[in-house]
Amino acid sequence: MSRGPITVPILIGGVPTSITISDNIEDFPCRPGAVKVLDAVCKGTCHIYRASAATPNQTCIGIVIGMVEDQCQVLTQGLVQNYGIDLVPSALYYLSAKSGQLTTTPSVKVGHRIQAIGIALSETDLLVNPNLQRFVVVGQADSDKRLGVYWNSEAHQFELG
Repeated sequence: MSRGPITVPILIGGVPTSITISDNIEDFPCRPGAVKVLDAVCKGTCHIYRASAATPNQTCIGIVIGMVEDQCQVLTQGLVQNYGIDLVPSALYYLSAKSGQLTTTPSVKVGHRIQAIGIALSETDLLVNPNLQRFVVVGQADSDKRLGVYWNSEAHQFELG
């Protein structure tokens, strides 16, 4: 559950000041049955919904950790203990082409998005820290399974191809 903003003292240019940051659990409206706890989600205009690598124009913002009626609690950064599946310790987890799921192998199909979501700290605990950069596969891999990275200035995103 959201704990609200936190005021943190810092130095900016040698001058003491304070900044306000929110905690890492955010409440979002969701449609009943559209998402479930432990789904990887993205934000739509009005609601959150399951994120998928097969939809390149969306960005996974975190993992659903709780639901109360039509509100979902999304962990945008932090530790999910007892994630619910056997994790591979030290493995990176990426957004899967299957809506709401994560995988250790990113999808490299043309038109799919590659987005790292977190890393397994143990067989049960996932450290969520979504990479918000846009990597979209625009071409086929070569015979050595390599892809090049290009900057698409119109879309303001990196693309693999």
